[in-house]
Amino acid sequence: MEAKTRQEVFEILAGQMHNFGQGSFAVLIPGPSGLQKGAGGVDYPLDDKEKAIAQWAYDNSQIAGHGTDNLPAGKGYYVPIKTHRMTFGIMAFAFDSPEEVLTPENKELFETMAFLGALALERL
Repeated sequence: MEAKTRQEVFEILAGQMHNFGQGSFAVLIPGPSGLQKGAGGVDYPLDDKEKAIAQWAYDNSQIAGHGTDNLPAGKGYYVPIKTHRMTFGIMAFAFDSPEEVLTPENKELFETMAFLGALALERL
């Protein structure tokens, strides 16, 4: 499948995020008032606390949230969609059983998926 717009890339990423476990998933993109849901589940639990953690991950281009050293008190796991030049958004995962899913191997897969998405976005 070839994406022709950023929105299509975000939708593809959001669709793939469901393959890793049960939970809520969203791709967060910058908007006029900070990050907003750009693709994925409308049920993603993006309260003020989670939004602040996701915003930190975006602003610092670093993974944050549950299972990380950066703001670990959150329910979500936030992976920047980034290249060396730009951060396009955040892949937001809120797994029902994060301890089972957030293994080192899966975390590496999430980072790789985000990087590949960022490369696709950079080429548009």
